[in-house]
Amino acid sequence: MSVFRTGVVSSFVHAAGLAIRLGFVMALVYWTSADLVGLYGLAASIEAVVVYLAGMEFHTFTSRRYARTGDRAKLRVLVSSHRHLLRFTAPLAALIGLVAALALSFTRDWIALGLLAALMTTGAVAQELGRYLILARRPVQSVVLTLLRTAAWQPIALPMLIGADSTNSLRVLLGLWTISTVVGVAWSGFLLRDLWWPLATCRSRYLLRGLKESRAYYAIASLTVVQNNLERFVLQLLLGPSAVGVYSFFQMLSNTLTALVQTATLNIALPNILIRFGQGQPDRFKYLSDLRKRVLQICALAGCAVCALAFPLTIALSKPDYMLQLWLLPVLIVAQTLMMWTQPIHLALYAAHHDRVLVRLMAGSLVVALALDIVFIGWLGLSGAVIAPLTVCLMVAAVRILFMKILRTKALL
Repeated sequence: MSVFRTGVVSSFVHAAGLAIRLGFVMALVYWTSADLVGLYGLAASIEAVVVYLAGMEFHTFTSRRYARTGDRAKLRVLVSSHRHLLRFTAPLAALIGLVAALALSFTRDWIALGLLAALMTTGAVAQELGRYLILARRPVQSVVLTLLRTAAWQPIALPMLIGADSTNSLRVLLGLWTISTVVGVAWSGFLLRDLWWPLATCRSRYLLRGLKESRAYYAIASLTVVQNNLERFVLQLLLGPSAVGVYSFFQMLSNTLTALVQTATLNIALPNILIRFGQGQPDRFKYLSDLRKRVLQICALAGCAVCALAFPLTIALSKPDYMLQLWLLPVLIVAQTLMMWTQPIHLALYAAHHDRVLVRLMAGSLVVALALDIVFIGWLGLSGAVIAPLTVCLMVAAVRILFMKILRTKALL
């Protein structure tokens, strides 16, 4: 399948998933309470953060090893190492998820908490399988796995949620979400079956070495994903699940840009970025420039389309809490555009092993984001939850561009 066709198919699958998620959230907004919308958004954020924290970003080590050769036999060895590591990281994901849920007062229902723990465990496995589908040059299947994890269960869940009490609603939501993720894991494992068998040996020293070499990017990825979900956590602690629900609705719409660029462009380009910048190929900066232009074009078109669709839909819901906050959407879209336009630079710095630069950048931006969130949300309420991230995105984008200019100047000397 050509790169163009792969991108089109990936975009189509992603668009289908987006349509399902959009319809699901719109239905939750219309037929249920903002609290349930907020709990769903909070569960999504917890899952997103936990799979990174528990995964140790070991794939950083393995993907760089693969980039040196691109050999299928090497990929089998790397998959084996991940299989061994998941014996520890999958249960760890459940533990971290439970601690986060209790700290954020997510729910007091132990059945729902048990389902959340199961979701964290299966999500951690699915995360690694999705990455290996990309390395195995199956980006479309990786997007389908994402569809199964995030959207396929929602049409089934929706009729069960309407009119149900809050406790049963949360159980249904988490239970079907977990089942769909399990299906995705089984299907992805089958697709990658030639990498699982025959079993490749993996020594503990190899795992420890990989974790050691991955520690810098583990910090980077953890800081990034926490920052991306920080507003929901602060809103939950300061204003409660109802505010999280309103914010999550508009953030989900703006995140269309992130997911579309990731699936249609960056997932396909990632192996090329790793190889070009990992090996220092002479055309790497031109490739990066062309990629960033393509990302900006997609963001501009998608941003306009999202606003054109979201504004009349939100008004049609006739929910004052959401209609009064419509202005949040374009601000969030601008912030997402800034981040995605410069995300290829982030990947290039990663491929070129400039880990310290990325750690310092993300640690600094997280500290600034936390401070701004607390100040602005405490002062302005929900409005502060978009002003703070926009400020941080401007800062991160500017620093990324600066570092890439420095890197390119050094390469020309």
